[in-house]
Amino acid sequence: MSYDEALHALDGITPMREASWAHSIFWMYTVLVEEQQFGMGSRALLRRLAQSKIQARPLWQPLHRSPAHRGAQSCGGEVAERIHSQALSLPSSSGLSKAELAIVTSALQSATTGKKA
Repeated sequence: MSYDEALHALDGITPMREASWAHSIFWMYTVLVEEQQFGMGSRALLRRLAQSKIQARPLWQPLHRSPAHRGAQSCGGEVAERIHSQALSLPSSSGLSKAELAIVTSALQSATTGKKA
């Protein structure tokens, strides 16, 4: 089982996409959480996973928000802001076992029903 297989049926969770011409190694596995469809936003889901001892994290902040770039000219940024607010990186590792992956996906599925994983 993979995240793609486990998450494809969850409304409001958009798994990573792969270009038709590429085969990604998905160094990090990040999903977009659509609050209206899923029932909670990415940060609420992050806290929910943490309660189940699952370490996930928000995707990096947009570069234009970095203190090192404060005051620098920025063009647009709406897409970066949206992705930052919706994206959540799930546990991923070459050593992630099928059992561990099942724990994470079960917690995600439980979050939609309001049950504690």
